[in-house]
Amino acid sequence: MDQLARKIQRETGMDCYQFRYGWTSGASVALPGWGWISRRGKTRRFQRYLARLIADRPGTTVHVVAHSFGTWIARYSLIRGPEQLRPRIGTLVLMGGIVHRHDRFTCGRVERVVNLYSLGDDVVRRAPGFGDSGFRGLAGDGDRVTNVDLTPAEHCDYTRPGREWAAVVAALPRSA
Repeated sequence: MDQLARKIQRETGMDCYQFRYGWTSGASVALPGWGWISRRGKTRRFQRYLARLIADRPGTTVHVVAHSFGTWIARYSLIRGPEQLRPRIGTLVLMGGIVHRHDRFTCGRVERVVNLYSLGDDVVRRAPGFGDSGFRGLAGDGDRVTNVDLTPAEHCDYTRPGREWAAVVAALPRSA
């Protein structure tokens, strides 16, 4: 996603940093105990990463763009774990999300959510044990949530230049 980070930086004027959570094995889905430990660890690492970014930039609003399993990490970082580690962010952009379409994001920690989804995303549609927001959109949370239908995009389309990346950039604010 280095190219997307450069595009965001170039077109919004914001600094852009990447959190690399590493590969997630099929075992984390197939083995509930191992999966819970693995996901919790990645979520806590993300929370600590954001806490450092926020502490190093007082007064700056942090925005998050997440794809696939990263959407799960981003969502759960807002609601789980120690209070001081739960980040406050501006815009959260979800691409091919695997959170449940009825999950709530207006927990006082995120200003707005932009959910990019596609009926053509078979990876999300077939993800056992995870949600369908990347396939069907988010169902609620009032005016803080915007769904953007990018059908017929496939899951991998979010990882390369195209209209999906243009939608990400359009969802983000411009720096002053």
